Amino acid sequence: MADDAALIADIARILKDIAWGEPERVADLFRYTGDPVVPSHVAELAERIGTIIVQKEVREFQLETLIEDLFATRKALVRARHDPLTGLPNRAMFEEALDKACAQAVDCGADLALLLVDFDGFKSVNDTLGHDAGDALLTEGAARIAACVGEYGMIGRMGGDEFAVLLVGRTESEVLEVAGAVLESLRRPFPLRESVRISASVGVAFSAPEASTPAALMKNADVAMYRAKGDGRDRMQVYRSSAVARDWRR
Repeated sequence: MADDAALIADIARILKDIAWGEPERVADLFRYTGDPVVPSHVAELAERIGTIIVQKEVREFQLETLIEDLFATRKALVRARHDPLTGLPNRAMFEEALDKACAQAVDCGADLALLLVDFDGFKSVNDTLGHDAGDALLTEGAARIAACVGEYGMIGRMGGDEFAVLLVGRTESEVLEVAGAVLESLRRPFPLRESVRISASVGVAFSAPEASTPAALMKNADVAMYRAKGDGRDRMQVYRSSAVARDWRR
């Protein structure tokens, strides 16, 4: 799925060019309507604006106001698709990306790995130090996970204290290295009103012919994560189709 914010910024640039005397650029607006990777709501917005310009109704509009509305729409889209606390993609946006990655993996044979990260001991922080402290822990924890994943993976907040990581084109050893780094980073003290230590349980699932759909990957990672919790927490488990999981503790 193309990035909504980038697409809307591109539409705004096209409008500015039209305003500055390049009316032929209206054709660039209509190219969004036939592009399958462009979200339908963005394609509809581009088509509506292009139609207005073609019909000459643009004279009744203040183009500057229309551009401001576009950027307001961009901000609204970002808010709707991102977790307001951590700034990470929310569940809906993450699952959308997972759907697309799985479809592409089937087409080109790319390797996918899904990590589910659940904080151990988060509830006690909320109960003893309050929700503000819990929010601060989640924000810092999300930043630590992001630092471990780097720019070649996607992180989403699935809700509460559960996060998901999508890795594409990584070897198994590289995926396990990332998962181990996540575990290690979350063991470090969190400087809240007092120093707090937590840990995490991480479930790891790899795409395979029998597990190539988003639902299968999510289920397998969830099973592995709950195995990690059941085996004592502060560890990762790798889902294996033979039902024999590997326990990794660092």
